[in-house]
Amino acid sequence: MAPSFFPHRKPDRTRQTGSALIVALILLLVITILAVAGMQNTVLQERMAGNMHDRNIAFQQAESGLRDATRNLNNAQNPVDFAPANAEKWDEELDVSTTQSFAYFIERLDISGPSCPPGQVCPEDFGAQTFGEAFRITSKGVGGTEDAVVILQAVVRSN
Repeated sequence: MAPSFFPHRKPDRTRQTGSALIVALILLLVITILAVAGMQNTVLQERMAGNMHDRNIAFQQAESGLRDATRNLNNAQNPVDFAPANAEKWDEELDVSTTQSFAYFIERLDISGPSCPPGQVCPEDFGAQTFGEAFRITSKGVGGTEDAVVILQAVVRSN
């Protein structure tokens, strides 16, 4: 055995500095932080996808309302029964027992002559025809959740 240059120290292996333990703990902390950030990002993206799905269902319900109202134009004697801006009436018209429903409002429009005031339908909007009636249909669809609401509006002409 070679002579020791430090006679007061014993050549034993019980004395360690602990640097490997500190490095391992720091690496474990960094990996944990990355994993938590990744999980939060995944949860956020899942929420966004769910909201988009609910909005798509609401859009389809609102389109169903437009189609239903268009089919019922000829059967409607007096289609105006509430103002489209009346939010309480819309909520009464919607089926609250399901989150997938629609309600619509049909308004008979005046086809004005040469001077067309704002908010009215002008004859040139429909081409050369001057007969028939014009209707503005407003449809509100709810889908997925009660917070997913889409409102669509169309102007149609019946002959």
